[in-house]
Amino acid sequence: PSPNYLGVGDKLDEEGFRAHIRKSILAARGCEMEITQRDVYTINHDIDKAHRYVQIIREEIEKNWR
Repeated sequence: PSPNYLGVGDKLDEEGFRAHIRKSILAARGCEMEITQRDVYTINHDIDKAHRYVQIIREEIEKNWR
């Protein structure tokens, strides 16, 4: 995913990120897929932002992968 969702701004754009990750999941359906995050230099001291980021990925996998 784009590092901008996690590393830019004080708040996570949940709807934008959800749409972004859903598009990737749907495109890869039926294939092996690995999600990694690179090039994030700060989360603005907000660990909850990172937790929510992972939670959204898990929710979208449950809804759209299986």
